[in-house]
Amino acid sequence: MQGGNFCTIYLAPSDYHRVHLPYRGELTTSLAVPGALFSVNGTTENAIEGLFCRNERLVCRFTTEFGPMLVILVGAMIVASIETDWLGPASPYTSEELTRHQLSYETGDEIGRFLLGSTVICCFPKGAVTLNPDWRTGTQVRMGEGMATLNGAGTT
Repeated sequence: MQGGNFCTIYLAPSDYHRVHLPYRGELTTSLAVPGALFSVNGTTENAIEGLFCRNERLVCRFTTEFGPMLVILVGAMIVASIETDWLGPASPYTSEELTRHQLSYETGDEIGRFLLGSTVICCFPKGAVTLNPDWRTGTQVRMGEGMATLNGAGTT
């Protein structure tokens, strides 16, 4: 996904904590990565280098009509409970674990949830999408709001 687009969606404790797929695809792998459980907010993001790479996370790889798409669920303090709609390791993760899947999901299907707030990072291949230009740091977004436009297709 080098050179592609990504968006980081922070879920505050008062936000909706379910994770929905931005575009239909087939879940091919999930990688549970153990890590720290630093609080995720603007202060810690600025203070802790590599915060999203240091916290516990679940990297979900989907095959879509525009190529691979990653949806990464990042655990945080108090939130060490990433749950998914498929069987897999229980959070908090104690070791790195790769699971292979053949599960199809439609746009908007729920794929997981957090106990409290946390962060979701979506990654798209280079040239596949144009991210919503109205989304800026600090912008509040809602479930169902268009995240991106597929270059040559519809909206995710």
